[in-house]
Amino acid sequence: MSKIPKLETFKGLQGVSTLILIISSSYVGDRENRLNIPQAFNQAGHMAIYFIFVLSSFLFSYKWYNKMIPPQKELLSNGKNSPIIKNSSNSQIFKPSKRDLLFSILKVIFKIYPLYVIVLIFYGGVAIPTFDELFWRRLFMLPAQSYSHLWPVRVGFCYALLVPVFQLLSAHFLDIERKSTEAGKSSHAHKIMLGTITLTAIWVNCVGYVYSFGEDLAPLWQHFPVFWYGTLSGIICFYLERNKYTLYKPQKRGFWKYGEIIIYTILGYITLTNQATSAAFLRKYTILCTSSAVWATPLYGLLLIFIALTEGETSLGKFLRSNLFIWAGELTYSIYLIVFVPIICILNINIRGFEAVLSIIFLSCWVGWGFHRYIEENGIKLGDTLIRTLGGEVNSDKRVTYSQIEESNSKLDFLANVNSPPTYDGKGTQVEMKIEKEV
Repeated sequence: MSKIPKLETFKGLQGVSTLILIISSSYVGDRENRLNIPQAFNQAGHMAIYFIFVLSSFLFSYKWYNKMIPPQKELLSNGKNSPIIKNSSNSQIFKPSKRDLLFSILKVIFKIYPLYVIVLIFYGGVAIPTFDELFWRRLFMLPAQSYSHLWPVRVGFCYALLVPVFQLLSAHFLDIERKSTEAGKSSHAHKIMLGTITLTAIWVNCVGYVYSFGEDLAPLWQHFPVFWYGTLSGIICFYLERNKYTLYKPQKRGFWKYGEIIIYTILGYITLTNQATSAAFLRKYTILCTSSAVWATPLYGLLLIFIALTEGETSLGKFLRSNLFIWAGELTYSIYLIVFVPIICILNINIRGFEAVLSIIFLSCWVGWGFHRYIEENGIKLGDTLIRTLGGEVNSDKRVTYSQIEESNSKLDFLANVNSPPTYDGKGTQVEMKIEKEV
């Protein structure tokens, strides 16, 4: 696990969302109201799912742009364990090959499908007497009448398959801008692409969501803005960091000290507000017709940008980096798929109220850990093995990240002013970089 504070804060937020999902699922499964869970948690479950969607797309675009656009300074090695700085202002845009796109799809399949198939067989073979057409349509992620609580898996999987398309388009239009700049011309191809997709997402939120293109495809179309707001937030965060914009000023008290609290307060109000009431309010006073849960997603993106620019060093950020939240964030996928098993078990025991909720959370986390450890992780390892067999690299990104450059600048400035640079002991006190050819 990465020890970068902001990434750990992201994982902690995902862990909080996972715990909210457990409570929300308990509310849905408790038809006799024996757990005494407030109705607001039904809305909170939608919010938690949308946050996980936004966070996933945010991290994808943030990492992809760091890989696609190399920094202006790259750390290299002169072969004597002495790092030097090399300017690369005219670096080309990294373009993924067809094999890279194929491998990215294989990674998604082997991460999602092993546990998904097992859970689907359990629900399909036990809850449904026979493996009928509905089961097979769910198995291959085809449009089906109902996916029950597994609908986020299908939506996330389908958008993950669209990731290679976005990678190709973004690399293509950025390369057009680069070539135009080198030729002394101006081009806004990449900005036009981002603007067009953003306007489409806003249109879907306002009126376009009614064009469902059939009930089976409605969930994919209506959740398009959720994923795009996260993707756009990651791109904005990348450019802000690349321009050295930061909100983290330890010696000064400013808005950044309280901005995160303000954002959490707004999200908390939306979460605790009944979904139907919020949608009615939006229809009455604005032209917006979708629920408040969807329109909260831009706030999620703003929150993630805020955490990144403050390096996760706010008081709430440090709280979210607790081991419990990070651990729950690692188990999100496994917990969500099996959460109804612990709920059914606890509801069949004579336990009520707060004790029952705590028991469900405890049992869900440990059962989820078992599925994560022995099924999900082994599926990922199997996918990595297949990719290596096909000649691919599991971690093919060998470029130096912008954060590594910033962390090493002070060391490099010191080494530039001495005649004999210190040796590197290889114990982590100095960063050891490999030689990278200029593209």
